[in-house]
Amino acid sequence: MSRIQGCGTPCRLLLSACVVVLCLSGKSSSVAAIPLSRNSRHEDGRVPPRPKFAAMEERPDMIKVDVESVARLDGFLKASPAVLARSGDMVSVTWPQLPPSPHGYVLGVYLAGDDVTTVAPIKYQPLTAAQHAGGSASFQVVNMRSGVVCLLFTGDIDAMELLAGSNTVAWANPTEPTGGHLALGADSSAMVVSWGNARGVLGQGVQYGFGSGEYTHAAAAVPVSYDREDLCGAPASTIGWRDPGALFHATLTSLPPASKVYYRFGSKTGGWSEEAFFTTLDPSASSVTMIAFGDMGVHHLDASVQHWDSPPSRNTSEALLARLNSDAPDAGGMVLHFGDISYAVGYAAQWEHFAEQIEPVARRIPWMVSEGNHERCWPGTGTRGSSDSGGECGVPLATRFKMPWEGVARPWYSFEYGPIHVSVLATEHDSVEQTAWLAANLAAVDRTRTPWVVVAMHRPMYVSSISKGEPWADQDVATVLRAEWETLLLAQGVDLVLAGHHHSYQRTCHLAHGKCLPPGAGGIVHILAGMAGFGTTFNVQEPQPEIFEVVDVEHHGFTTISASKDALVLRYYGGSQATLLDTFQITKGTVPAAA
Repeated sequence: MSRIQGCGTPCRLLLSACVVVLCLSGKSSSVAAIPLSRNSRHEDGRVPPRPKFAAMEERPDMIKVDVESVARLDGFLKASPAVLARSGDMVSVTWPQLPPSPHGYVLGVYLAGDDVTTVAPIKYQPLTAAQHAGGSASFQVVNMRSGVVCLLFTGDIDAMELLAGSNTVAWANPTEPTGGHLALGADSSAMVVSWGNARGVLGQGVQYGFGSGEYTHAAAAVPVSYDREDLCGAPASTIGWRDPGALFHATLTSLPPASKVYYRFGSKTGGWSEEAFFTTLDPSASSVTMIAFGDMGVHHLDASVQHWDSPPSRNTSEALLARLNSDAPDAGGMVLHFGDISYAVGYAAQWEHFAEQIEPVARRIPWMVSEGNHERCWPGTGTRGSSDSGGECGVPLATRFKMPWEGVARPWYSFEYGPIHVSVLATEHDSVEQTAWLAANLAAVDRTRTPWVVVAMHRPMYVSSISKGEPWADQDVATVLRAEWETLLLAQGVDLVLAGHHHSYQRTCHLAHGKCLPPGAGGIVHILAGMAGFGTTFNVQEPQPEIFEVVDVEHHGFTTISASKDALVLRYYGGSQATLLDTFQITKGTVPAAA
């Protein structure tokens, strides 16, 4: 995420009935490159509130427990249902009239075993004045392998007090497999299935076949996990920590082409997921389509305050699913998400909610990812400045998503998808080893099999932004990336560079070393697609540099890239209705033309 003007360190959320810190851009610009109306649903075009989970790091005594009140008010809060059937279900909490309080009240959601004095809530809702007379609230909760409780607090930032707790809401199956998602395998005949569950649940794997309910094949899963000690610092290892359970990865191999594969994951002892399906790639297809974007985040389906809420991200995930269900011509056979994935930044519950949000799409098509600054950056770990990962330093991402990379230390990789070769880079890392890998990777591309070469990265090489003057600023990093990679990318005939980080959509002309090239003269089109859900970055340049053909800070959305042997078409969809806002085409031997 670009550092917004006027924000020093990232803003977070104060667990208080009456304090929400807003951090808005110090400068805003309105660049009407696409003169369309602002979105209405889940979106208002401004930087969203960035909550702050209290000064619990600096003030370990900030939250107190009124033991007498908790005992006296036993049964005061009633949570229902007593047992939840599936991850993602809703919990309703009711209470009678509350006594007057000068500071108001907050209702928070915790796991049943949490110590409220040392861990931040999963989410919370400040109660309105009308709710003081008695009322109810609803929370969407995901199965984190523990029951949940709702807790009532009052007080101010210096002395929050726990007054009452609800009954524990249990799960019908605490070992329910959750967060299923796919990744591309080593070739088009393989698919990786990943999910989460409790540690120690035996026999985890995938059952699959080629008809609904006909599970004629099986693949065993490999469990991985991480502990608090594997993380780099706070809040990931302190107030944001919650045990991730085990993450399971199973690889299905020797899958026939152009086949619908029905599958379920889990185990006989721990329970099976609902049936899902995916379709293997057809090598004889005339074209393929992938969906591409960065900087998404997560939005809960309730009225809660959560860490770094991204309401437009729900537009994106819902639009992708709707397009899959409608069989849109460019609905997409896979997702490429280049950095800033969940914006958990140390608050582990956000990873669980993100997995729940994308699961309807990610169980049907592969969801490939790369690191962004909010997954990786941490001082002293060889990354670009700042503590943007909240102490995660890449560990949760590398554990939860099975990519063909060499873990946290070398998170770059490549894959082929139909006629497209994609090289995925890690812009938060030192470039020496990575550049050597990139040179060899691009040199080995077989252009008869994959005539299109796309390079994806989190931070952009070209960006319309006024952010500069710091080691991690947009323009400063872009200058470094161009010095490191642009000559190599041009020499190897790369067609398209995809990036995010700046929360906008931007498209350049065919570029070489900052110059627009005439038709037929080569160059690379740079697409900045960091608009999948997190708050818009308004700090674009005015007037726009001539190299930018489109700059849009009005919408969130996603792009699709459709490629045949002869042509590549990129489309940008934005807004609450996923309206087509920009499109261009590259034909082999030509520069991009408006489609």
